[in-house]
Amino acid sequence: MRPMSHWQRGLQHFNGALFQPDSATAGGQGLGGVWTTDTAAVGITVAHATVGTAFDTQLKRTTYANVGGTANQELGPRLAATGDYQFWMGNDANHDYLGGWYFSTIFRIGTWSGAGSGADDGRLFVGLTGDANPVVTTDTVRNHTIGLWHDSTDTQDVLSLVTKAAAGTTKLQLTAHSGAVSPAVNAPGILASGVTLLWEMWAFPSSVGTINTNCRLSQFDATNKYVTEIVWNAQGGGPTNTVMLAPQVQMSNGPTDTTAAHYKIEVANVYCVPWTGEVL
Repeated sequence: MRPMSHWQRGLQHFNGALFQPDSATAGGQGLGGVWTTDTAAVGITVAHATVGTAFDTQLKRTTYANVGGTANQELGPRLAATGDYQFWMGNDANHDYLGGWYFSTIFRIGTWSGAGSGADDGRLFVGLTGDANPVVTTDTVRNHTIGLWHDSTDTQDVLSLVTKAAAGTTKLQLTAHSGAVSPAVNAPGILASGVTLLWEMWAFPSSVGTINTNCRLSQFDATNKYVTEIVWNAQGGGPTNTVMLAPQVQMSNGPTDTTAAHYKIEVANVYCVPWTGEVL
């Protein structure tokens, strides 16, 4: 169905956010905001991967690798400026159905060491947050956050959909659906060097239903040359419906592994637009 509100229809004319690698600039660029390059200011290695002929390396990518001697580094792009927070859970007051979004990103795990004090003590966050700080620099999930999550306390290869309003973090561990092709989520190797993933989230305005956020994780299969959907989950809750959010696609070396180049994320694209109202 089309949106019932003229306001929501107006949001559809690409009032969104787009990140794309650009080798002319350190951190890549896009539309709908200025993607922060704070990572470069503290010595993070920002580069651009050479496009290859393999199935999973044909995408142009901006890469971010940790430098030595510093814990909890921020690797990857995010929108951080106050004016770039524009996505929200919304409401359906007066049946306007305002809010909701579609978010997607393709990223490659360039390096994932797991060589610190834990078996897998890096961090990964891919999603939206209403906090001005990077989500990946701490194991405490920041307020008004929703997305794909792995923290340094998780066991090896565990990925979750994390949701948090002003309090009460919920981690829904992702598990493969019955028709998934191996390797499944949480199987050895999902968090490993050379793995390319597609993460999607779409949310309906918050009062449409209690289960209003869907997520889908897919993996690029370089051997068989196709993209395999490995999980699809629905989840209620999440950020408060009065708080605007902005995208982050980031990795961290975590609290203990400070060896240079042990963690690297390669970001091919980030795309986020308001809910279109096409599906309800």
